[in-house]
Amino acid sequence: MFRVIGLAIVIFVALLFALSMGEDVGRFVTHHMGHLFDVIWAFLRLIGNQIQQFFAQLWGFLQGNRLKVLIALALTGPITYWLVRQRTQGNQKDNGPNKKTAIALAVLLGWLGAHRFYLSQIGWGTLFLVCCYVFPPLALFLGWIDALRYALMDQEEFTHLYIHQQALQNNSIPPKK
Repeated sequence: MFRVIGLAIVIFVALLFALSMGEDVGRFVTHHMGHLFDVIWAFLRLIGNQIQQFFAQLWGFLQGNRLKVLIALALTGPITYWLVRQRTQGNQKDNGPNKKTAIALAVLLGWLGAHRFYLSQIGWGTLFLVCCYVFPPLALFLGWIDALRYALMDQEEFTHLYIHQQALQNNSIPPKK
């Protein structure tokens, strides 16, 4: 469940980012992500003023960019559904993620950790999101390294590393080919 939610969030952020490429996205991300961490800290300290300020600024952004948010939301659902459906169809065949889909996600959305969420590696996916906030070029480079690593990995090794681990977590062993 967390994998699907994480994947949907990554797709939404990537689509919203792509739709806003011509604008000053960097300033928005830096400004609002800083407030996001302020909100988390304020929530832990039970300070309501910071939470209200963050949500007021977030609401202002959403109101100022309604069309982009609607387009991103409209595309997030079908893309997430397609990835999850492809994953479940893959589960019927080999009980695990598809290697080609993992490579495509690593190349296109690796900087957000989408490939790690797809492979049910929630911790690594979250680490990619943090890395993307701290130093985006490093996150992009690491995503491309993962894509190259998956591409150079033979199917047996990919099956052993990702499909077999998930089968052990689900207490089922994938069928041998």
